[in-house]
Amino acid sequence: MKRDIIWAIVLIFLVAIALRIDTPYKVRARSENGCQGKVRIPDCIDELALVRRGITTVIPPGKKEVMLPVGEYEFLYWKINRTDKSNVKWQLTARRFPRSALLKVTARDTATPKIGEPVTADLHIGSFARGTYTIGQTMKGKLGEHVEVYRKGVHAEPSVTITNPAGNYAETFKFKYG
Repeated sequence: MKRDIIWAIVLIFLVAIALRIDTPYKVRARSENGCQGKVRIPDCIDELALVRRGITTVIPPGKKEVMLPVGEYEFLYWKINRTDKSNVKWQLTARRFPRSALLKVTARDTATPKIGEPVTADLHIGSFARGTYTIGQTMKGKLGEHVEVYRKGVHAEPSVTITNPAGNYAETFKFKYG
């Protein structure tokens, strides 16, 4: 009987933690001394998630200024949504920020995170064996975060075109993940 009660309490506690951290679109960060600072979200960012002291704060689409408790925040992710001329939906999603990437919120100044466009694509070419090469591609954001591209909600596979200097050879290959 006691064991069942203990397990029930543990389960309730774990559910409460999960709901507190993962509830989307809630500004949940708290300040011990009540001091808050203004954060201005760059225009290109459609959604931003920050973490401070284990609590996730998700800033919903359309919100361009928020008040947050003073302190240092880690970036969890950002998203940019676009629709091209053919009405195809694209999304850039950034994750895996370096530990040094922090947003410092102060009571005096407006904090504007240096995130979003432009992103850079790096092409890595390595020698695998004689006459055989490996080609890899990564996309990085302004802070060194890993950026992924989605087209119609599916991970977009980039391609590379290889040509020779004479111009009589050109072939396009798609990257495969995994």
